[in-house]
Amino acid sequence: SPELFQAEVIEKNIQPVKVKAFEKNRFLTSFQVFKTGSNKYGNIMKMKETAKPFIVYVPGFEGDIGSGFTVNELFWQPYIVFNLLPSEISSVMLENMADPASSFTIENKGNKYTLSDTKFILSGWDSTRVKRYVSYYTLIPFESWALDISDNEKIKIESENPAFRIKVKKRDGQEIVLTMWKKLKDSTEDIDTDRLWAKTDDKEDLFIMRYFDVDPVLKKKSYFFVE
Repeated sequence: SPELFQAEVIEKNIQPVKVKAFEKNRFLTSFQVFKTGSNKYGNIMKMKETAKPFIVYVPGFEGDIGSGFTVNELFWQPYIVFNLLPSEISSVMLENMADPASSFTIENKGNKYTLSDTKFILSGWDSTRVKRYVSYYTLIPFESWALDISDNEKIKIESENPAFRIKVKKRDGQEIVLTMWKKLKDSTEDIDTDRLWAKTDDKEDLFIMRYFDVDPVLKKKSYFFVE
């Protein structure tokens, strides 16, 4: 309604994303996308400045339509944390902050693996499980960039103790460090059991990871020993 548009867009000075669509360099149409706090899907739009606002939806799709209308280069890059073959990995270290005794390090020296805890090289572990674990780093994606959180929220998240940290060292010497923090459910104090905040050392921005994607590598040291 005009009243809602006045309250949520005009009075809050929400500036639109202006979009022009072309086909083979021929102009087709243009429209404006308004991203508001009350409509997280970003689907309040106008065909032109003086036109009536309307709601856009795609049948069967309940995602964030507005997220696609961005010039942020991070949005257009692959949403992948690790994409490494076992042969590319020199070592993996997992730190479990809640249970430090379950942390471990795997090293690959001349195609021979070693497993260590925080102090000693271990024996009696299952080599098949170690090789399988390292193979999980072939593809570990994340869900989305956390581009909408404020600087204060970002500082607050990063100031808290992490839940996990994974350091993967490649054979060429490059190191990828992934740090993960517990995430609260939206507008609640309950821990989100489906998702985590995360960040790699080579990027300043936080992103969101699903446990579904990262669970395969969040093992405990005991995983590598057959009972």
